[in-house]
Amino acid sequence: MMLLDLGSLLGFGAAAVISFVAAATGLDNLFPWHPLCMAVGVLGFSLHAISSAVSRHSLVRVDDKLEAMRGHAFHNTMAVITLLIGFSAIYLNKDLHSKPHFTSYHGQIGAVAFALMAISALLAWIKTVRPGFRLVFLRSDAPHALFGAIISLLLTVSIVLGLYSKWGIAQFGQWGCLLLSVVTCVAQSIPAIVPYLPKSN
Repeated sequence: MMLLDLGSLLGFGAAAVISFVAAATGLDNLFPWHPLCMAVGVLGFSLHAISSAVSRHSLVRVDDKLEAMRGHAFHNTMAVITLLIGFSAIYLNKDLHSKPHFTSYHGQIGAVAFALMAISALLAWIKTVRPGFRLVFLRSDAPHALFGAIISLLLTVSIVLGLYSKWGIAQFGQWGCLLLSVVTCVAQSIPAIVPYLPKSN
């Protein structure tokens, strides 16, 4: 659990830095909302959602597992909403400036990752949510977990490519982009590594 907390802390830290810098450039136009929302959505909500899902495997009581599952569902839903805002911001901004869409690897990979994430979230809700927002406990959902791992990888690649865009380099410099990229990769990797670590007694 401590390692998962470290991953979340690193993710929140990187998201805070990116969001602060994006906000400092001025939120009176659309573009800054893109890096701000994407950082919060991926490194904040999505990462915490994955950590919640991973943490339930170390829990004993069914109620605790259900609570972790609720945390996963809530934070993942918030991630989808936040990423939708960020995606809309950059899409509308390009329209306003008559620029073509999805011309970079960052944009293409990010769009694919977001689409897959939305589909995954919808399928998960269909499988686990019952009337009255009652969650049905699933002992394991290997396809959903694999799908989530692929999405997490794509989101991580998209974030790093975004950091090395003209905007990212202009705001953070080469060393800043490198540091944020390393922190992002480490934070996103921790939930994938934890299930394979030796269990403490």
